[in-house]
Amino acid sequence: MSKHPIEGLMKWVSRDEWVGLYEAMLDAHLGPYLDSLDMDEDELATLIGVEPYNTLWGCIFEDLLTHDMDDGRNIVADYLKRRGLRETASTRAYMNGLRQSVMSLYEVSDVQPGESFLLSDLIRGGESVRVSERSASQQIGAGTRLAVRVVPLPTRTVIGGGVLPFDLQTSEEVLQTFGRMRETLRSEMIKSVADGDADLVKTIDAATQDDTAMLALLAPMFTGAWLDHRLDAILGPSIERLSETDDDLPFVSARYPFLPRVTVKAVRAALDACPDLLRDSTDVWSWIDSDDAEDFELLGTVAIDGRAVVFDPDSVTLDESLQAMIGQLLQGLVGEPEILTESVLDLLDAGELDWEAAPSSEARNAMVQAENDELYRSLLTQPIPVLGGKTPVETAKTKAGRRKVATWLMLLENVESGPAGLYDFGWMWEQLGVSDLRR
Repeated sequence: MSKHPIEGLMKWVSRDEWVGLYEAMLDAHLGPYLDSLDMDEDELATLIGVEPYNTLWGCIFEDLLTHDMDDGRNIVADYLKRRGLRETASTRAYMNGLRQSVMSLYEVSDVQPGESFLLSDLIRGGESVRVSERSASQQIGAGTRLAVRVVPLPTRTVIGGGVLPFDLQTSEEVLQTFGRMRETLRSEMIKSVADGDADLVKTIDAATQDDTAMLALLAPMFTGAWLDHRLDAILGPSIERLSETDDDLPFVSARYPFLPRVTVKAVRAALDACPDLLRDSTDVWSWIDSDDAEDFELLGTVAIDGRAVVFDPDSVTLDESLQAMIGQLLQGLVGEPEILTESVLDLLDAGELDWEAAPSSEARNAMVQAENDELYRSLLTQPIPVLGGKTPVETAKTKAGRRKVATWLMLLENVESGPAGLYDFGWMWEQLGVSDLRR
């Protein structure tokens, strides 16, 4: 068996001075899962598979390389200072490159099997980067999405050893999670700023808009999304696991009590007068962000519940600006809001969720189909990098384009069909007029 190029550095982490940081990294990435599953690392490896676990461990180890101790020391710098002369120049450059790297989400294109492929950063944008990679370039196809570290070297660009593949839906969820976590971090940082310190607020805004700086903090977001997906495939979705894993992300809502002598009719009239509130039923409204006439975003649900108005945001956090808008809209009709926080287990205890009533396999298939229909339907009119930046609908209009579209669809079926391969892409083949090319 060939020696791993950074085997010496991997052994270095077992030294007493680095064990604390190593354990902190393991806890950041795996702690919530080990706690909720009541497992240790070896048991988790057995559950998800030894090879996938080794890949996951590699991602955690590479994250450790980027972190400095409180005293400013870094494990890569420490190792190279004491053992660097034993390593080749290319290995030293690779170690330093990993130290400066961040994990991001990429899409693969222009694969040259056995040689290289292009990676397009889906978070930071910019020009695609060609990476030299013999093994992976023979196993992945154009359109594959993966989380990985890109490492520039003096003569070429390579990737780290921790490579996490994502299907389309999970990768889109990762992109959304990144945006939410950015806003949450910004909000929490600004809360700690003294009133009137505009310069510090500007500094925070600039820092949280720096995608690379944010990615340096959010490597556990990628490992968590990948592990969630794999555990769902093995165990099925688990409300208890979700609840215990996301202790810091409970269900949050705001309840505004009616003021004395205020009638339901008056509150309904005020809510109906808001153009961004669309009435769903007698006392329930959907709150949308209609700044973009072609892209409505659901912000949450507003409902009259007895003698109170309840706002349930369409996120795991309660945006203070939205909360203030509700208060302004209902000024003179409601009092100060009560902020309610409930976990999944709270809802189970209250009988509002029945996890025992699990869907049948047929029902689950229908759910997967319905959940993915909208996502994949939108792709038909979006530019796709592997189709030369054209939409599938445009590309399918030519003979050569039809073959490209067929290849793209086969990729979706083989790589992005979900944990259990439940999704049926047949309608896409038919709608694009390439059913005759389906194998």
